[in-house]
Amino acid sequence: MAITYQPRWPAVLAVSLPVGLLAGAYAAALAALFGLLGWGEFRDIVFMGPVFIVVFGLMYLVRLRSWRLTVRDDSLLVERDRHQIILPWRELAELRVRRLGPVRVEELVFREAEVEPPLTMDPMSWRAARFRRVQPALYLADWRNSPLGAECPAS
Repeated sequence: MAITYQPRWPAVLAVSLPVGLLAGAYAAALAALFGLLGWGEFRDIVFMGPVFIVVFGLMYLVRLRSWRLTVRDDSLLVERDRHQIILPWRELAELRVRRLGPVRVEELVFREAEVEPPLTMDPMSWRAARFRRVQPALYLADWRNSPLGAECPAS
């Protein structure tokens, strides 16, 4: 039986908000530089920062919310950025814990991944580590006590 999960809102917001804030800071700095060079006015500085925060934050939010994780008996199916990544349980190498800034993140690391459609990408890029890693907490807060934890041999 296959169960599909979407990324959780707290995790999506925790990633999207900093992206928007960085884009807004960049836009404000660029507008300030243009203002100093005489290419713009103060209202441009005040306007551009919030616009970039909203636009880039929403773009990343929509992108992350379109991801899907499907737990199947024999594999995980990750749908991410118009690609389907099939990760068989037999290829699970380890459960790795690492830090992303102040946050402790658990990742399921697989030896091999099958990416569809592979023709749109260079074969070396779809073998990259990012396609062989899944962060289960992005989809489930208590993933070890879920169907994903029950299927996962490493949990």
